[in-house]
Amino acid sequence: MNNNERYAITTARWLSIFMLAFLPWLTACAKSNLPFEVQKAGNKVEIEYRVVKHEFYYFNLRLMYKEGDQEDRARVRKLAGSYEKDKNGKLIEPGIPIVLRFKINVIDSAGERPMLEQEIPVLGLTSWGGDSFSKQIAGVPLKPGRYRISVESLRDVPELVGTPVIFSIGIDAKSTFEPQSRS
Repeated sequence: MNNNERYAITTARWLSIFMLAFLPWLTACAKSNLPFEVQKAGNKVEIEYRVVKHEFYYFNLRLMYKEGDQEDRARVRKLAGSYEKDKNGKLIEPGIPIVLRFKINVIDSAGERPMLEQEIPVLGLTSWGGDSFSKQIAGVPLKPGRYRISVESLRDVPELVGTPVIFSIGIDAKSTFEPQSRS
């Protein structure tokens, strides 16, 4: 066996070890970002999502703005509203109304069955970054398995015409979620 063959075999072994050790972790932490035309009632985004580790998953709408464009950022910030609540827990500035139907179905050997279905009339601002403001749809603990996740716009939102919107699924990398076992 020459040096090139040894190098190829060694490289293949290390690559295999890396894939076996880190791929499940990378898949579990994978974030999905799907364009969503929320502006028009009846538009829907659906994804079949595989969970490999019991985690708390966050489902958000990201209202995008042009990075570095302060005028566009201010416009989208006004549409997104605020996270502040009054003494009764009601959002003080909820932003524009975005009414959604959110569903999670479990897919297993028995078929597909509903796990969660809810209509969401008000979304509060939960975070912002260099190019978007996020409004949380839900936070749900998911066990390993396959899921069909969908979100549908139930009302026209003309204020968002021209504003890219992303449906985002992910976990909080800083989370210390520990699933509780049932006795």
